Amino acid sequence: GNGYTGGIALDADAMHIYHNASSRSLILGVNETEVVRVDGNQLTITSTTANTTTVDRDILKIVAKSSGTTGVGFGGGIQFQSQRVTGNALQNAGEIYAEAEINSGTNISSALVFRTASNGVPSEKLRITNNGKVGIGTDNPSGKLDISAAASTDMLMFKNGATNFARLG
Repeated sequence: GNGYTGGIALDADAMHIYHNASSRSLILGVNETEVVRVDGNQLTITSTTANTTTVDRDILKIVAKSSGTTGVGFGGGIQFQSQRVTGNALQNAGEIYAEAEINSGTNISSALVFRTASNGVPSEKLRITNNGKVGIGTDNPSGKLDISAAASTDMLMFKNGATNFARLG
């Protein structure tokens, strides 16, 4: 009844590996509960959490972003999700991606991009470019360390506990 069309069960259903023909997924589970699923270009790791009822939750996804054509802004990454208090729904909590910055057709030069989420919508906070420049608050750093912030925001602070020693920005 679970759509599995073949598999291996070890130790009296304590661990199973199945193939789902309809979704073309590879599924790994423990105690008849799915914990890892591989679908095409995505690996999903689930966690069972207890609220009112026990629900499987996707907490970590390893994905490949692609448009199917060569270009920039595509690559592999990790997506983190968190469960909201209400509605038992998941929201994006953050991402780390290796994204192509230059795609010559024969070689790719990539950046490492870190995104955090506000209201479930990830936005870039830090980027390490293919040539080693680090951008905080900018996706196009112009120096080895480029910190960009709104005019009213302190960009760099040095502290000892609650005491500010120096502020720049």
